[in-house]
Amino acid sequence: MIEAKKEPGKQYQIGDPVLIDQQEWVIADDLNGKVLLYRDSVDGHSRTMKYPKRDLPEKSEYS
Repeated sequence: MIEAKKEPGKQYQIGDPVLIDQQEWVIADDLNGKVLLYRDSVDGHSRTMKYPKRDLPEKSEYS
């Protein structure tokens, strides 16, 4: 499990969606201090990026 910032009871898991810069990404892997995020674009191309765990937005109760 990947800890969400500020709420120790709510943790991200691989496969959870995350909203970053008004785009929805999916957590694909848990790396050392970072997560690998995956996104399918409208044009049919997929994208990945590494993102620091500490910068993940708070996980809401509805995620």
